[in-house]
Amino acid sequence: MKKILHFVFCSYLITLPLMLFSFLKPFKAFFSTNSAITNGFFLLLIGLLVIIIRSRGVIRLRSAFLRTSILSFIVLVLISLFTSMILFQSFGVLYGETTITASFAENIYYLLIAVTFYYNAILFETVTKETICKIFDALCIFNVLLGIVQLLLVNSYTVVSEIYDLFDVFDLFVDSTNLFTMGRICLTASEPAGMAITICVLLLPYSMSRYLYAEKRQKYLLFIIAFTILCFFSLSSSTYVALVVSYLVFAILLYRKNRNPFFITFVLLLVFVIGYIFVTGILDDSYIGRQINYYLFEKTTSTENYSTGYRYSTVINDFICFVNYPISGVGNGNQGFLYESSITSEYVSETIQNNYLVIRALNGNLGLLSGGPFVPSFISGYGMAGILILINQFLTANRAIRKHPDRVGFFREMYTIGTITFLTVSFVSGGIEGNYLVLFVLSIPLMAEHFPEQEEDRLR
Repeated sequence: MKKILHFVFCSYLITLPLMLFSFLKPFKAFFSTNSAITNGFFLLLIGLLVIIIRSRGVIRLRSAFLRTSILSFIVLVLISLFTSMILFQSFGVLYGETTITASFAENIYYLLIAVTFYYNAILFETVTKETICKIFDALCIFNVLLGIVQLLLVNSYTVVSEIYDLFDVFDLFVDSTNLFTMGRICLTASEPAGMAITICVLLLPYSMSRYLYAEKRQKYLLFIIAFTILCFFSLSSSTYVALVVSYLVFAILLYRKNRNPFFITFVLLLVFVIGYIFVTGILDDSYIGRQINYYLFEKTTSTENYSTGYRYSTVINDFICFVNYPISGVGNGNQGFLYESSITSEYVSETIQNNYLVIRALNGNLGLLSGGPFVPSFISGYGMAGILILINQFLTANRAIRKHPDRVGFFREMYTIGTITFLTVSFVSGGIEGNYLVLFVLSIPLMAEHFPEQEEDRLR
């Protein structure tokens, strides 16, 4: 049974960048409901089944961080349920939804997050650091090669597109036609913006943390350079923001390790100069240069862009929800009840109000909206109570890492870079619900209390 569990956990790690896809997609004609069964959910269920059989139904929460995590998510669900019941009468029914039904899916997701933390705790007890590193090294190599193939593909290499589609047996990647139409790469994500998570929250932080501590670190420097270049060709403002944040945190950690201000200043200036020349100089007159300029400097703040303006509208609504209901929020999933009054208020610019997607949302064409990106959605959904719970969660994580730093090793830096990058990006894009990749990074402090003691002297 232990070998089966080890195999399931390794499969789970291998498919982390593909968690939001489904192996069952090619068989959709036979399974009408498979579209909701993602790889992450599928492997999570199998792993939990094996865990329950192996432990004979006995669940032990042996670490303080695990107990705090599970309790935190359960309390958040209770807060959301309580708030939804209080606001049930005043909010009424909108687009066929009440506050109870609207928050139901989010409550289930947060209970699933608690289960995922338990799952990851058992994973760390079963799979060694060395195995995790081998898997992540392989994922880095695979994503770099996939990125090169996709770059060739978007530049009209038809032979490459045929080979690419031929090997994508399970339909796990964006097909060659869509990639060519977009003119942008997305690697294992479903869209270019997804690289902000798959690369800048998982694989780039891993490569950076390994570069800080590995004896043979040249290959990790190559990974860092390769991922940086590939991120540029995503032409995604979210990915660009994530890339910048990752590098800033990496620079701080690099300085703390080397304690050489001249070295770190040189690195930062080098990155800035190369980036500036790359974006505004060499490629300025080319199509790809103009695209990079737009997505890096203009789209991130342009409310005239449909997707950016719409994203900003949900964030504005979230903060207005928080202002009106600061203690416990409106219940996660209920933000849409206040969307119309928030967006039509005098505080919102006409540019956003006249945005095509915003108008569709106001007309009910998009149904009842949720909170959108994680951070504003969390703040508006759970209020100050949720913020205090989240702060306690991170403080407990920090205590766990400080208690057994050798067991966590370089994964501590990976956790720092990945978490800060995710929290920054998720102000405007990205969610936590069903995102097992992000949950893996956030659960890294579990290594401190769940890795076996013999792991302390390995791969520091």
